Amino acid sequence: MGAARSPFDSPVPREFVRDARWVEPVLVGEVQFRELTADGYLRHPSWQGLRPDKNPREVVRVP
Repeated sequence: MGAARSPFDSPVPREFVRDARWVEPVLVGEVQFRELTADGYLRHPSWQGLRPDKNPREVVRVP
């Protein structure tokens, strides 16, 4: 199911928006990571698995 606009709070750079296809979140996954880089990338991410107990609307970024 497609979405009409970006789901992100901050603007997405134009070079990424050009070919983007926005979707509605349906699944929630858990990822552990060492830190966020200055430009927002995950350093040393590790996939922990799906979280069927969570609704996508409950997901927030934890500092």
